[in-house]
Amino acid sequence: MKKRILACLLAGVLAAAAGGCRVVPYQEGIQHTQSDTAANSTAFTSYDGQFHVTTPPGWYDTGYTDDLIVLNLSSGDDLVYLSIYPEDKREYDGCSLDEYADLMLESWDVERPAFTPPSYLYIDGAPARLDCMDCTIDGTSMRMWAYTQEFGDIFVQYVFGSTADNADRAEKTIEIIAQSIYRTGGYDYNDYSDDFYNYGDDQPGIAF
Repeated sequence: MKKRILACLLAGVLAAAAGGCRVVPYQEGIQHTQSDTAANSTAFTSYDGQFHVTTPPGWYDTGYTDDLIVLNLSSGDDLVYLSIYPEDKREYDGCSLDEYADLMLESWDVERPAFTPPSYLYIDGAPARLDCMDCTIDGTSMRMWAYTQEFGDIFVQYVFGSTADNADRAEKTIEIIAQSIYRTGGYDYNDYSDDFYNYGDDQPGIAF
């Protein structure tokens, strides 16, 4: 299991927290991932074409990607970011959604992690688990939110991060962005255990 090195994804957030200059995104080859959907929102598509996200205006694609990440976004003020991590379920043979989510929490390269109990919800009609973690990354106090979903062929995590002093202000926006995410191609509800259908179905609309 690979360690998730979050510091490189949080370069803009960490620089902003330290009072540094805004990190300018690398633009060549990534403009196709972004489109204006309305005066108050922007739509992004992951590099593999599978995942679609709607954000408030000002968010941008950082251009960062690796063998795990298919999209990395940052808010215009560089205080909040989102990374999407899909993984082939065959690499985690027999893992349930909860077991996979627990494994991923162990993979984050952070200091002094403190977790809250997981909660369960739906994103685009499919079951999801949310884990929140307070931690330190490169000396900066951070809060992380990891939404985990299971599809027939993959597990996927939508991981948000914010500086600790901005976390309470960012939380509602993060919830709304998470609810905007959908995967092209749909999913098979038979892939999920009946237990998931007992969780609440409140789903906020996309309004920033």
